[in-house]
Parts: sequence; structure tokens; C-alpha cells
Amino acid sequence: MKVLLIDGGVEGHFEVYRNTIIENISAEYMLVLPVEDATKYNTADNVKKIGIPEFSYQTLSFENYLIALKKLKHIVREEKPDLIHFLAGDYLNLYAGFGMQFLKRYRVIATYHHVTMDYDRKWYKLFMRLSMLRVSRMLDTIVVHSDYLCSLLGSQGIKNGKVVHYPSFLKADESAKKDSVCPPELNDFNKNTKVILALGATRRDKGLDILLKALQSVNCPFHLIIAGKEQDIATDEIMALSSNFSRQITMIMRYISDSEMRYLIQHCDIVAVPYRREFNGASGPMIDGVAYGKWIIGPDCGEIGNTISKYHLGEVFQAENVQDLSKKMQKLLLKDYEYDDMAKAYVEKLSRQRFVKGYMMIYFC
Repeated sequence: MKVLLIDGGVEGHFEVYRNTIIENISAEYMLVLPVEDATKYNTADNVKKIGIPEFSYQTLSFENYLIALKKLKHIVREEKPDLIHFLAGDYLNLYAGFGMQFLKRYRVIATYHHVTMDYDRKWYKLFMRLSMLRVSRMLDTIVVHSDYLCSLLGSQGIKNGKVVHYPSFLKADESAKKDSVCPPELNDFNKNTKVILALGATRRDKGLDILLKALQSVNCPFHLIIAGKEQDIATDEIMALSSNFSRQITMIMRYISDSEMRYLIQHCDIVAVPYRREFNGASGPMIDGVAYGKWIIGPDCGEIGNTISKYHLGEVFQAENVQDLSKKMQKLLLKDYEYDDMAKAYVEKLSRQRFVKGYMMIYFC
């Protein structure tokens, strides 16, 4: 089978996600990446790599979208794939599937990592719902990462959704402890209190500023580690918002390797995922934290809130409410915990093997 994979990013979770599919599901693969030169990126040597820089999440204007589709149409006609898989298909909904009609001749899968229905502007909310419905009719299958998101699609009249649970890509067994590396920024750090971990790039929708404001009024001991690339929320803003607990924070504002990530998750007590309402999808840091049996704190809405509550993974707070997050964080810091049977059952769903099996069933159905 000839499979054309189209990705919306190149590094980090994008890379490990597509490589897990390529390395474990036997097929002849071609890979489209949103860069000028796709050949330099780490994927199996026998995979043909093609660059369409206009397909980038960050620069997908309507003009770039049309240019990207024109290039994709040429690739599809030349390569004649048996299956086309948009690995980050969320952006297909931005322009109501305009220009995508040529894909109807092919078997097409799109993975949605986010399913957002909560928009401030009513007209935009209506447009996005109609756009998702129209795009869904051009796709054979829409893959989402939870039963909750699949049900949400169904409530909008989209009936071709299937669930493949987002896995933890970090090893969580005994051998992983040997592979973990302490980041140099933590060499002088002594864990004598509970550690809160905020992991990943500092995008505004991830709510790091909400967490920092909430911690200002927490009056029990804690240490906060912020680890990830600096993006929307800059170091200066972090320092300003944490000025009254500056001795209780460590910042690692750079790319975090897998071995460092393992160390950080192993040595934290709480993984904080204080996303804003606009985010409704799976959280990689949350899933990795769960795989290691860590307590999770997140908003009470969307996929994250549903998962935390349903599987007893920690505490939820009223989304974007600083005071409620402060109250729930203090409760969690003072609590001794252990995963119950519901939480352990969820951990079982997060294996790479189940992820691969789920996609294999869709690819070869």
C-alpha cells in the first residue's frame, strides 16, 4: 500500500508521532512536510520526502492554503497513493474545504488533535461548525484521540469519526530511569517539597500566565519548574508574574530532550495543564504525566477536564479562573495520593502498541 502522509509540523511531537506510524505500520510512505527542504529531517531513509512550506500552521493564510493545495494536487496526481493521511488535519477546517474537491477520488484520513466549538464570535462559531461538516464529507475517516472528542463530532452531525488514543511516547518502565538525564539547570535543586511541572512551549493558549497568577496566593510550600521553548509568554513576563515566589521557581526555557523530559516527569509530583477554553484536545504533557502516575491539574472543560474527572487523575478548576486554580492547587499540594483502578485503566490506554494497532485497523480496513 502506498501512503502519502501530510504533516503540519516537523519537530517535537510531530516527529515522534509520524515516525511511530512509519516504523510500525508496513507500507510504502511518502511524506510532505511544511518546509522548503524536507530531506534533512529525521525519518527512515526509504521514505520519499517532499516540502510544501505553505502548509505550515504558523503561516497558513488563504493565499498559502491555495498554493499548498495546488502543489498537493500535483503530488497526488504524480504519486497516485492508495491512502492520504493528514496527520494534523485541524487546519483543513479554516477555509471550509475550499479547493479540496480533488481529494474525493482518493481514500483520505485526517487526524484532528483539537476539536474546538467554543468561539467568542457567534458568526465564527457557526462558520467553523459548517466548515467542519463540509470538510468531513470529503474525508473517509476523521481520527480523534478520545471518546469525548468523537462524541463531540457526532453531536455536530459528523459520523465518520474514529478514536485512536494519543499515547505517551516516553518510556515509563524501569529501563527509562537509566535513560533519564537531569537538566543542568537543576543540578543545584534539592527536592524537599512538592514539585509542580509546567512542561512544553509557552504558548498563550496553554495558560502558563494563569498558573503563575494562581500560585501567587498559594500559601503552602511548592517548587515550580517551567520547561520548554519560549514562545508567546516570554521570560520577562514569567519573572514579573512570579516575583513573590521567585525562589520557588526554576526556568528551563529551551528545547527539552526526551531523556530530560523523563527526568522532569519522574521527579515532579503534579503536572499542571491550565489551558484556556479555546484549547480542546489531547495534552502531551498530561498524557506523559499520567503514564508516570503523576497527579494532574487542569481546566474543568473540554477533553482535558473530561479526562481528569472521568478517570480520577487529579483536580479540575473553573477554566481561566485564577482564584479557583489557586484553591485547587493548594488542595492538591496538601494531598497524599495514589492512582485508583479508574486511573490505572486509563494508563493502559496510553501505550504505543494500542496507538499503532488503532491506526493499523484504520489503514487496512
